[in-house]
Amino acid sequence: MRRTVFLLLVLVQFSSIDGAPCDRKPLMGPPEHFDRYRAASPFDSTTDSRSVMLKKIDLLPNDKYESDFHVDSGSYFTLALLSSSEDALNQFKIVIEDPDGAPVTPSLTTNEEIALDGFGVPTITFAVTEPQPGTWNVRMTRVTDENNAADLLTAYILVGVPDSVYMQTGLTSYDLLVGDVATFKTLPVDAEGLQNRKTGALSDVSPNAKFDNAHVTIYEPDGDVIQMSLENEMRLDSATNQSVPSGVYEGNYKAEIAGLYKAVVSAQGDVQDGEKEFDFGRTSWLLFNVVEKSVELTGKANIDDITLESDCLDQLHLGINVGVKTTNGESYRAYGEVWGKSLLTGKDVPIGWISGITQPKPFPLLTEAIRLRIDLSYLVKALARPPFTLRNFRVEETATFITVSKADSIGIDVTLTQSTSLVSILKGREKFRTGCGKSSVSNATKATGDGPIVLAHGYCAQQNSFPLEHFTNPVVFEDFGKSRYTDEYAVLLCDFTKEYESFSIVGHSHGGLASVHLYTYYETGIDRATGGRLVQSVGSPYGGCPLAGLLAVIGDILGIGCGENPDLTYNGATRWAKLLPEENQQNVYFYTTQYDTGGLINYCLLPAQAVLGWPNDGIVETSRTQLPYGNYVNHKKGECHMKGMKWPPQAKDPERAQEINAAAAR
Repeated sequence: MRRTVFLLLVLVQFSSIDGAPCDRKPLMGPPEHFDRYRAASPFDSTTDSRSVMLKKIDLLPNDKYESDFHVDSGSYFTLALLSSSEDALNQFKIVIEDPDGAPVTPSLTTNEEIALDGFGVPTITFAVTEPQPGTWNVRMTRVTDENNAADLLTAYILVGVPDSVYMQTGLTSYDLLVGDVATFKTLPVDAEGLQNRKTGALSDVSPNAKFDNAHVTIYEPDGDVIQMSLENEMRLDSATNQSVPSGVYEGNYKAEIAGLYKAVVSAQGDVQDGEKEFDFGRTSWLLFNVVEKSVELTGKANIDDITLESDCLDQLHLGINVGVKTTNGESYRAYGEVWGKSLLTGKDVPIGWISGITQPKPFPLLTEAIRLRIDLSYLVKALARPPFTLRNFRVEETATFITVSKADSIGIDVTLTQSTSLVSILKGREKFRTGCGKSSVSNATKATGDGPIVLAHGYCAQQNSFPLEHFTNPVVFEDFGKSRYTDEYAVLLCDFTKEYESFSIVGHSHGGLASVHLYTYYETGIDRATGGRLVQSVGSPYGGCPLAGLLAVIGDILGIGCGENPDLTYNGATRWAKLLPEENQQNVYFYTTQYDTGGLINYCLLPAQAVLGWPNDGIVETSRTQLPYGNYVNHKKGECHMKGMKWPPQAKDPERAQEINAAAAR
């Protein structure tokens, strides 16, 4: 049946126009999901720390160092010494003294790296069980002999105190452009406050703890270091109508240059335990990007005309061009909500959401625009006619997922011919079919069913994570020793897999995020794979990892590391995941692990226990492994994130590898 309709069939709009090896997918969904995709609150991804980092230590041979630290829990504490190499650590002699001045023999000592996949910092960690709460002391001497160099050695001491007061820290916004003010907030909270916090808000200040002072050290992209005090925020007491300290410390910092910033927030205060009061300190680490405003929405949008042959509403697409002005040739991730007028009542009616990664280019009547699309079936279901508007439209950088331009509402220009055609379709909607399949994959051909399983490694990994002998037709992606932003990683995977007609993919750690991103935003052989699971992952931090901030700061100062990755922080991962469609997540299957329990101290990586929430796999907290609409396959005790930890590495488990292989699509 031939029908002439003045609409845009946008099957090629996301094609490889900027050198990307794969076509891009247009994404869309029903208006019932609007709330899911609106921008996340920065307070949904705060850092909640139970540890304190003592001041940077620089020692020449025979130099000494001494510092007090506060223990406010009687369970146990860990004290970790971090430096640039194992040889450096061996030159330090440490004595730990209790509040009475008596030397204490640690209950446990470990030599390992506090690590994030392929990058780690050498560490010696001491654990002291059932400590006396109060002020402890650590003394350190740099010993020397004829084999030791006379140069300066740098070290850090990280103290972790479980079952105690948390330091909650974050920014009021991570959508930071050059010239914007970054506002830091930090406050003491307890476990009950964390559990009862409301979505999009900070926790309540702990009634048993208070900060006496707080400050932030900011490492700017050009190498400059800024130190700034934070002030106790005042609030209005409704009972007295007077301004009183709130217990939340805050400070403003104006970001003048683009790049990645690293911040260390420290505070000291008092905690009440019954009739006793103890001093305590806490430290948090933040990574945040500041970018140039590379895109400006012009406030204009339109649709195009085209004649096409089809009677299937799922294959007729309304192409929406949104006018922009850009300063570079980069791609962006965009999202918006399409609204129209009801054919029956004339009132505003929601139609659906649209999203995708796209690159600005010229379109009719628009010098430069980004193009998204929505199936006509959404208009028919809503009985929506012109005029159309875009609401809550935002454009994000694909590297950082920072919103660089947004608009509450943009009108969409529709010609009289287009409007007449749309109304004609709506009135004659019974003549069209629905549910006949969306043509979302360009040049799709039937899969052979024997495609490979692509194995994707984690951040900075030095080798393949999985046992090849347990996979049928495995293909290993190799980008070892590199730190990649999630979209950058996905584009590399896209190029690597373009020769395969069909395949499924398995990711370890950050490889899981990159695999989900690849499947969501790019057309590949994954879309043609059949007979099983399309995307599987093991130990992937879909909600981020606090070690990303700590290791970025320490690694940079010690002169070691693989490159910072803010996509792996709480906020970076949360922002990335916010626009993942439910239907894509439903094709993701993920596995998690943790340390075994029942010991004196349960852990995968002892120094990481100071930073991570429990349980964890030594790098990734179990609470941060979830995709809300994905498939949680199982959780196993007695396996850790990678080799070198207390328990075997999760990706090497032969039973799980065989299960993944048998369940994989081809």
